Amino acid sequence: MKCRVQALLGQIKALMFALNYCLNDFLHEIMALALVDTSHVD
Repeated sequence: MKCRVQALLGQIKALMFALNYCLNDFLHEIMALALVDTSHVD
């Protein structure tokens, strides 16, 4: 039972890491777009 919980925690950590990575990428894209938009307004 214990090693099953460890495996599950490992999967959750991997999933969180992947989500965090995707989210960071997404935020960088949005920031880049926002910067482009503001420079056009100027």
